Amino acid sequence: MLIFLDTEFSDFTDMELLSIGMITCDGKHQLYLQRNDYNYGLCSTFVKTDIIPLMDKIGNHIVGYCELQYRVKTWLKTLPYDEVEIVVDYPGDWMLLRELWTFGEALPENLKGGLMLYNLEGVRSDLLSDGITLFWRENPNFKQHRADHDAAANRAGYLHCLEQLY
Repeated sequence: MLIFLDTEFSDFTDMELLSIGMITCDGKHQLYLQRNDYNYGLCSTFVKTDIIPLMDKIGNHIVGYCELQYRVKTWLKTLPYDEVEIVVDYPGDWMLLRELWTFGEALPENLKGGLMLYNLEGVRSDLLSDGITLFWRENPNFKQHRADHDAAANRAGYLHCLEQLY
């Protein structure tokens, strides 16, 4: 099962995780978590003006880093799929996910690795872009640069490719 992952982070030089969104390819399982203990001072101007305002102010999905680690690990381990692969549109998303496991700590047995969205079989960049654009148009309440919404848009783009090609 493919899992589409997106993250939001502080800056491209000091990449501190702010939020993480994941959705399975079949759309049956989703996870969205935001951190409440990130270092605001590390955030770029863009993140301060365009990302943080999209983050929720209340909710049980707003947690500290240790709780986020626990919830992500538990979510992945308890998915009802024998094998899962993470799909990202930016390598830094995979890196930030991997950092949730401490050095030497094994990944869940069902997690088989990470893939770049643009390298998936059946993905053509023009169709992917069309599918993502269509997703934003059909979901006006969703916001770009919010991790759960971006993960859902990438999933929609991938599914659009498959629909057009097969």
